[in-house]
Amino acid sequence: MPPTQRVVSPFANVTTTPQAHNGRKIPLVWVMLIAAVLLGSIGVGIFFTRFASSPYRTLEPFPLETYVGNYHALEGSRFKATLRVENDLGYSAGAGRLMVFSIEGDGRTLVALVPARLADNLFSRGQRYTAELQVGDGGLIQVNSYVKN
Repeated sequence: MPPTQRVVSPFANVTTTPQAHNGRKIPLVWVMLIAAVLLGSIGVGIFFTRFASSPYRTLEPFPLETYVGNYHALEGSRFKATLRVENDLGYSAGAGRLMVFSIEGDGRTLVALVPARLADNLFSRGQRYTAELQVGDGGLIQVNSYVKN
């Protein structure tokens, strides 16, 4: 019978010493990736708070040309418009404030009624507002809501 030989591991003579842990080093690529994700999240948040949450985003722009041609076709419809204050025609406690606005990008003016519940604001010539407009009976344009730009 042949003599049995002992099997020796190739790692039997290797000595290891525990390495001191100097803390975890995070590669620069990971830091840059985390910063990019964070900045992207902030950008998306700003977009949604400014644009996606706007109450006017689903409304169509006010069709001044159609209104001038045939306001009956627009009665009861709601629109959005960016308005510039041109003049204040007067105030009535029951009805509200009758204002002259120009539509941004058109230059022509229109007269709109700002109801008494919204007319507490001091409107000054040249101020800009984004508003929800509704064409009422007889073609009267009423401002349902607005935000100052």
